[in-house]
Amino acid sequence: MVIFRVIIIIMAILAEPFLKIFSRFVSFAFNLNGNLATAIFRGKIYGLYWNCKDLKIEENTLFVYPRNIFLSDHVKIYNGVQISAYKDTKVEIGERSHIAKDSIISGFAGVKIGSNCAISSGVRMYTISNDIKDVDDLIINQRLFGTIHIADNVLIGAGTIIFPGVEIGENSVIAAGSVVNKNVGANEIVGGSPIRLLKKRT
Repeated sequence: MVIFRVIIIIMAILAEPFLKIFSRFVSFAFNLNGNLATAIFRGKIYGLYWNCKDLKIEENTLFVYPRNIFLSDHVKIYNGVQISAYKDTKVEIGERSHIAKDSIISGFAGVKIGSNCAISSGVRMYTISNDIKDVDDLIINQRLFGTIHIADNVLIGAGTIIFPGVEIGENSVIAAGSVVNKNVGANEIVGGSPIRLLKKRT
């Protein structure tokens, strides 16, 4: 199984230059969006690795420790996204969720994203940070770890930053540009830096 996954990753790397040619050909010959066709083809290659269907992965994406990254059916990952797991932690993304352009998921302490979630462009999820509680110790020596949990059917607006250890409840909405430094309940709409409750979804 490990050898099979290694072969798939090598295939994906070797295929990348040809995908650009494929993109131009599809765009010219069939009057279609070549980049979309390329992303679908790339998704099929990675779909073999993750054993899921209808996976869409655009170019300039980065996966660190891909063996500990778990994608589901119909997931879409757009241009410039970076997803990092670690040797002892997992990053899990549920069915039909999408991660928009230039977002970063740093899963040093683990990240779990539910199904049908919309992660907008430029979102940052950090599971490790510096702590400042001990005034007698250097800040650089203090670490704060925490797994991020995002439930099903959550919308996270563009440019949002999510702190370590945060849990976001189902059906919630995070306004663009928010700093999420605490938990968000189900059916809540929050925003601001730091976040505050704006209203409940009813």
